[in-house]
Amino acid sequence: VFADNTDQRKKTDGGTSDFQTLFGGKHIVHGGYGAPVFRMTNFGKEYEAMMGARGAWIIDHNLVIGMAGYGLAGTLNKKVYDDAAGRKLDEKVHLGYGGMLLEYYFSPKSLIHVSFGVLVGAGAIGYNELKNSDEDDDYHDRFDDVHPFFVCEPELNVHLNVTEFFRIGVGVSYRFIAALHHDDISNS
Repeated sequence: VFADNTDQRKKTDGGTSDFQTLFGGKHIVHGGYGAPVFRMTNFGKEYEAMMGARGAWIIDHNLVIGMAGYGLAGTLNKKVYDDAAGRKLDEKVHLGYGGMLLEYYFSPKSLIHVSFGVLVGAGAIGYNELKNSDEDDDYHDRFDDVHPFFVCEPELNVHLNVTEFFRIGVGVSYRFIAALHHDDISNS
């Protein structure tokens, strides 16, 4: 092991170091954020609200590396028929997903700017079957029929810098789902 405590950097006329290093040089700004997210999504033929959160490390005001997660804000009801008893049953659909978020801000110091990002991760969709027992009139909640899936969601956002440390944005995204195996639900 070799260590050298002497300062061997030579200064140029401008007063900057011409010493080349693996790390250092340009001053890079680091920051972070956390934010609640509200989304509308098309689920079958209905629009549903989704709530979520995202948090990330921001490198030099442009590159974002973080995590994000979303879930249905309410429950989507689906009517099914129990073939054995001939009764109509309700099923509540639950959906959630999350993963790694990569995003790039173009001209982030401008009043209005855009970003492009992608979330890559996993999620699950499941059903809560509400069954009416013959003994009483109460419904009994039973959670079953859970199906995991892979998700990739590119997004394009427009942001408004309200202050130097606070921005709001709106955007569009498309959720690609793969490896979902269920008779009633497709990957599209």
